[in-house]
Amino acid sequence: MTKAIERRQHRPEPKQVRARERQAKILRAAGGLLQTGSISDVTTTTIALKASVPVGSVYRYFGDRNDILELLYQQAFESVEKSLMKSHARISTDNTTDPIRHILGSFWQIAKAHPTFVKLTRWANSHYSLWDVTPGGDSNLATLIEETLDYSGARIPAHRKTAASKIMVTTTSVLVDLIVEEDNNDTANALLDELAVLLEAYVATFDQTD
Repeated sequence: MTKAIERRQHRPEPKQVRARERQAKILRAAGGLLQTGSISDVTTTTIALKASVPVGSVYRYFGDRNDILELLYQQAFESVEKSLMKSHARISTDNTTDPIRHILGSFWQIAKAHPTFVKLTRWANSHYSLWDVTPGGDSNLATLIEETLDYSGARIPAHRKTAASKIMVTTTSVLVDLIVEEDNNDTANALLDELAVLLEAYVATFDQTD
């Protein structure tokens, strides 16, 4: 799972209601272009036309095209994350016997169903380095992994917790991004199964630690 990239050319949030509404209108226009087209279709000119505002207004609220895409990516990530948290909360009520596979499969389904997440993930992965798009140990992904392990009865030994969490978050983030970008469902499911096996094998080493 990728993280929300911090906006590098951030413009201060406008204080006036009318200005905030125009900024939101520009973002909606960019999101609409992305839903019906590709990343290359989202330019400051096409956004301005779609939003029925001057191009200058786009630059008034955003540094450039990438600034807009970064914010759209952040919003898409937060949307998927919220849905994933709800799915995670249903693990106990659904009597799930394989919580790791459940949470990985849920993320894949939620991400694929989102109207812009996959396109924005591909853009982020090609536009930024691995370290820019990998969540940290204090991320919601780390929390989800730890909660999933708790539910399955696994406990990370205290002296391994920091390193183990980093290993699992990085591995999950990189491989889930690969799965999200996979167009073939059979291949994606096979990758999910292998990722679950990999994580389960790693988790099994916790019980072997003194």
